[in-house]
Amino acid sequence: MGMHNGDGPAPDMNAPDTDEWSAAAEAVALKCDLLADGIRIDQGALPVDEMNLTRRHLYDYGMTRSRRPLPYELVLTRLPSFGGLPIVARVRHNENAAWELVLREGTEFLRNARLGTERPVHIPKVMDFRGHRVHGRDLSTVVQRLGYDLIGVVPTNHCSYYTAHQKCAFCEIVETFDDEAEPGTPYRKNRDLILTASEMAAGLDDTITGVTYNGGQLADYDATVRMYVRLVAGLRRRSSTAALDTTVACMPPLDLKLVGELKSAGLDQIYFNVETLDERLLRSMAPAKSRFGLDRMLTALKAALVPFGPGRVYTNLVYGIQSLKDAAPPTHWHSEQENRVTLAAMRRLAEDGIVPTYTVYHSSGRNATGRIPLSPGGLLDFTQAYGELVWHSGLIDRSRKAVLFTVGSLPNTTYNDGWLLAELSRGRTQA
Repeated sequence: MGMHNGDGPAPDMNAPDTDEWSAAAEAVALKCDLLADGIRIDQGALPVDEMNLTRRHLYDYGMTRSRRPLPYELVLTRLPSFGGLPIVARVRHNENAAWELVLREGTEFLRNARLGTERPVHIPKVMDFRGHRVHGRDLSTVVQRLGYDLIGVVPTNHCSYYTAHQKCAFCEIVETFDDEAEPGTPYRKNRDLILTASEMAAGLDDTITGVTYNGGQLADYDATVRMYVRLVAGLRRRSSTAALDTTVACMPPLDLKLVGELKSAGLDQIYFNVETLDERLLRSMAPAKSRFGLDRMLTALKAALVPFGPGRVYTNLVYGIQSLKDAAPPTHWHSEQENRVTLAAMRRLAEDGIVPTYTVYHSSGRNATGRIPLSPGGLLDFTQAYGELVWHSGLIDRSRKAVLFTVGSLPNTTYNDGWLLAELSRGRTQA
């Protein structure tokens, strides 16, 4: 009996093999279930004062709204050979989900009545920065914890694409920010606020090793990159943030010399997110990016390889939309086709020296694409195939033990988990 409720093969959760690969494979399969279908939380109040709570300033990860505070992530297992780092899954609330989070005698369990399965999990008691003030604001409204050792900051929750009525069809940034923000809260944060907040968060918690900056796009592409150049340079001048592994995701500048300035400022890796390599789909899903030009995006990514070097230039595809014909809600969606199309695009990117990653599509129903019934089994198959593809590409130094940051970071995607399974399978074979 497995934890798998979608199509495709799944590990046997009751198999006697208890080696680390098996434990990791079981946890990743469960993570795929939770990302695709969500979790019910129907029990009494959780100890919210000790939890990293869900923040919805960037995306609404839930399929339904909860009336109670929700934990940000669940620890599914820990990995001895990775220094005890956890495999974590983002909590996506769905009142109709098969999996239910229950609290019994101080222990958290995931229970699936349909499968007759129950397994212990853990809500990590880590700081989410509530109660600390920075420039008159609660620190948690500026800095979000994105997993075990990573913080994230959104310099601007607004986007010029939205203003121009050409927002990406999978985006809900503005809508979710408007839901949660206090009246009068500006969309854009000034540089001193961002730097002070980043420094405060890193100083409060010495487990933080990385920071990522991502958000809306300013109207001027070069001005956006110059904003990040100044921001990264400021981080390097402050003692608590000088050594953080730092990532920026933005659109490429028109002046490609600015890419080198990002590296010179101290940036560790850069993301220019193409979203899809299908130009027809890009016109429908991301019209402003299409107007910028897919060829220009790819040219910028290849140019970034010169200052940043291999394994430090990234792009992202949205898993779940690659096989669609347009931005309208799909009437049919098949994981086999999605996996085939997405892996082909990723293979092309890797061959050009660009590290491909992916975001698992999600929607609260307030974007043009709507909900897509992702297959947990299909996502698991894709995760494993992706891990093998990137592991064999040679783009990632194996000593990093993850595609980006660490295994315990970025709980809303599974690309680090795929890499983990590929890495562990090598040791298992050699043993």
